[in-house]
Amino acid sequence: MHAFLGLTARASRPRTRDGRLSAAARNAAVRIPAVRAASGRITSVRIAAARNAAVRIAALPLAASAVLAGLPAATANAQSPPAVHTPEIRMLSWNICGEAGGLRGDAGYCPYRAEPAAKVEQVRQLVRKHRANVVMLQEVCGYAEGGRAAAAGSHMDLLGKALGAGWSIRHAAGARPDGRTDCRGGLTGDLGVLVAVRGEITSARAANTLPPDPAGTSLQTLPALCVTVRGWRPEVCTAHLVVGEDDPADPGARAPRQVAEVVGFLGDAVRSGAVLGGDFNRNGGSPVLAALNERMERCVDDVTRHGWDPATGTHSWHRLDHFYATKAATGSRYAWCGADTSRMDTTANDPASGAPDGYSDHAPILGVVPGGPDTEPSRPGSW
Repeated sequence: MHAFLGLTARASRPRTRDGRLSAAARNAAVRIPAVRAASGRITSVRIAAARNAAVRIAALPLAASAVLAGLPAATANAQSPPAVHTPEIRMLSWNICGEAGGLRGDAGYCPYRAEPAAKVEQVRQLVRKHRANVVMLQEVCGYAEGGRAAAAGSHMDLLGKALGAGWSIRHAAGARPDGRTDCRGGLTGDLGVLVAVRGEITSARAANTLPPDPAGTSLQTLPALCVTVRGWRPEVCTAHLVVGEDDPADPGARAPRQVAEVVGFLGDAVRSGAVLGGDFNRNGGSPVLAALNERMERCVDDVTRHGWDPATGTHSWHRLDHFYATKAATGSRYAWCGADTSRMDTTANDPASGAPDGYSDHAPILGVVPGGPDTEPSRPGSW
């Protein structure tokens, strides 16, 4: 999700005890890849084709014990990207559900909500393990430039300290449906999205991309955020899409209109150079994402979100988090991409379920593209 360039994990489908495909697998629009990690944790892997090479699929070995709490199979440890000697951007994107509320068993439950330091430590470990130089976070508590003092102890404040010198961070706030942006329940800062880069951010821009609620009930806003980095060719951006599979044919549907707003916000960077990562709240092939899929290259089609239905006592698995990048002239823009589900909570969300086994209901996604850091000056259309 190194020496594996040109390979991707082949999706495997869940089967019943007699070996037949389950009904869910037969009817699923997507397949769920899985291999059990040596550590017993769940990790989903997708290795993209090398640049200028066609994407090919190769099966990864399955462990003997391939079922965990209803996950269609287990997945092998996401390995660090290969060490390469060309300029590259090594991206990490993760919806850390940093502000979601609720107790164990509640619909809004999020693991370690009241422990921002625990979530930030996981980000730090991921950065170190995968040698990331870009971090994109959603549902994260942070602050605008100059607002650090009022947000001491926020995810953004702690992340800046954890990453250390040489990193720059920007945050854009978004409102919950009640119109408030403040992180509640003892947390500091405002809810929103964040981009951190190992380099100097020379400019940043943000805008709300969620159209108004036609019913006038929800006051929610969801920003997109882009930064330019000294010596890097593409802009680095993140976004968070509204929940719901809205019908693109419905003129009142907000999700397709939000995607159009994201494309409009990116502007010329769609062609001249941009990478975009985030929680898009729908599978990559959804018609809602058509405006992005037609204009940019998407990567990561792995399981990235776990859900629990208390009424039926069943797990659900979704592919909601993706990267988008300006299309290359030939071949693929991506050298590598995938999801690391070892940090995604896969336990049943019942009051008596005990401790979670992850730090968010989403898995972090990771990807590598060439093009920065770069010592050559940026030229429109040159990336």
